Amino acid sequence: MDNLPENPSDHTNIVSLFPIPQKNRSSEAFEEVPLPDIPLPGRHYEQKARKRQEVFLQKRRATKKRRVFYNRLKILLRLVFCVVLTVGVYAASRLPIWYVAPSQVSIQGNQLLTPWQLQPLLAPVIRQPIYLINPLKIEQTLKQQVSLVDHVYVRRHLFPTGLTVAITEKPVWGVVYQKLPPTQPISLLHWDGTLTDLTSFSLSSDALTRVGHPPVLISSGQLPNNPALLSQYRDITAFLNSNPQLAKLQYVDVSDPQDLKAAFDGFLVRIGQPNKTMMTRLSRLFKIMPEIRNYQQTIQWVDLRWDQQIIFKRKPKI
Repeated sequence: MDNLPENPSDHTNIVSLFPIPQKNRSSEAFEEVPLPDIPLPGRHYEQKARKRQEVFLQKRRATKKRRVFYNRLKILLRLVFCVVLTVGVYAASRLPIWYVAPSQVSIQGNQLLTPWQLQPLLAPVIRQPIYLINPLKIEQTLKQQVSLVDHVYVRRHLFPTGLTVAITEKPVWGVVYQKLPPTQPISLLHWDGTLTDLTSFSLSSDALTRVGHPPVLISSGQLPNNPALLSQYRDITAFLNSNPQLAKLQYVDVSDPQDLKAAFDGFLVRIGQPNKTMMTRLSRLFKIMPEIRNYQQTIQWVDLRWDQQIIFKRKPKI
């Protein structure tokens, strides 16, 4: 320790075992670096920027105005197109080619019904536009108003404009007269137990040949629309007309429901009341046909009203 120099300046040559850290002089160096000389924007640059902004805003306003103008023009053109289309459709729908004339109505499948008989029922659709006609309504009207109609199919035609009415008539098993034909028939009898009143139709006896030769029933008045009674008359007539080789049926008289009569070729038969034993009594008629033919010149009628016996009513002597 005594050998250390007293003057501190002499310590520079001494290596210290504990070095002293140097001071951080980076902040001093940063402060000492001079800033570059950057020129600040002047008034000329501000005017250019403002002008570019104004030009951009003007272009955007012009583009927006054009867009609004074109949108309004499109809306106006659409409205004009809709008005023109509506007027055109209305004018086209009122052309005479769409209206149904009487000559454009075709009726098919009818045998007994004539077109002029159906014209009053088809009158509401005449002179009407074809696109306003309801086929289902016509079918329901014809089936309700005409009992002779079984099925109806109505079809509309656009080119050329027309109406087709296909009718299926009910099958006929008998025809009713007030007097023996040739006279005007008053009713048609159908297999479904219904009848057609012919007082509103002009149907001649010759027209019945289109549906064959149905049996004739004679009645002093219009038959009641009673399906059970009409079914009895049908069974009686069908049985009496079942063997035309032995006896050909001419007519069945149902004027008196309690005393039915039948006329064959050469003799008459009194059937009586249509009760439970009626078919049993009728079944004996064809068994005694040879005896009836032997005495048909002298008998007035064959009486089948009794269950246990058959009576031949003789003609009165002249």
